[in-house]
Amino acid sequence: MANIFNEKQTETKPVTLNLVNVLNTSQFTVTSWNAQGTSRWNLDFKKAVNFLGTIESDFYCLQEIPNAKGKLPIMERLRLPHSVIPDEDNAHSFNNSIILSKIPIVKSGEIVFPYNPHPYERVLWTDIQIADHTIRIYNCHFKIHRAGIAERLHQLEIVLQHAKNAPSRAIICGDMNTTIPASGWRRRVVEWFHEEPDTSMIVQGKYIGEDERYLFLSKAAAAGFKEADTSLSATWRIYNTPWELFNLKLDWLLYRNLEIQDFKLGPYFSDHRPLIATCRI
Repeated sequence: MANIFNEKQTETKPVTLNLVNVLNTSQFTVTSWNAQGTSRWNLDFKKAVNFLGTIESDFYCLQEIPNAKGKLPIMERLRLPHSVIPDEDNAHSFNNSIILSKIPIVKSGEIVFPYNPHPYERVLWTDIQIADHTIRIYNCHFKIHRAGIAERLHQLEIVLQHAKNAPSRAIICGDMNTTIPASGWRRRVVEWFHEEPDTSMIVQGKYIGEDERYLFLSKAAAAGFKEADTSLSATWRIYNTPWELFNLKLDWLLYRNLEIQDFKLGPYFSDHRPLIATCRI
């Protein structure tokens, strides 16, 4: 946890489209989805937006959206007029994150991990006002290549520490790339594929042999957050196949001081399933 406050934080200027829509209810829906760049798999982004439109969410936390600002006109059909986009967003950005909101954004920012400045592995956050309450939403995309349990757990700790100064009602969601299964041949395959060093399986001097998802769940719970998907189901498969290899849960929707009225996993469109939670204040 050393140097946890050394991460760069910048206020992002919300981009507002020519739409007007205000949410006047204590119930709202949040969707988190990794679109997997869409261009990587030659997906038609307009079709991806049509897919999102079938979910009817009040807030979308999307990961791996290249040239997000350039795609805003396409996303107007979602009728979510307010957005937060990373500072470093351009036509060459492969997989930036973005937050789309039905209601005005009160405040927003960006957490840049001190040891990993890449724009596609940062955290966007925004404060929104619903009824008389301010709610903080974090959109995360954690490191995967040459990183393991130790690195991602530290990234989660940084976000949880940041959330200590956030409004009490908060959501932390996104693709956190919790790829590590329990010790065994499956773990060795994953370590080889993502070039994850053995040292990244050691936390506070102890080798972690359990599935990474359980360590994440425990760390979040200690900070007052619960996971909306209590089944901890797989959220990733090899694209365009039925194979949920190793039953990996890469995507999370953690919440604090909110009620989950309904939660579901959407169908695969990219190689990730969307997480859809209807919350009540």
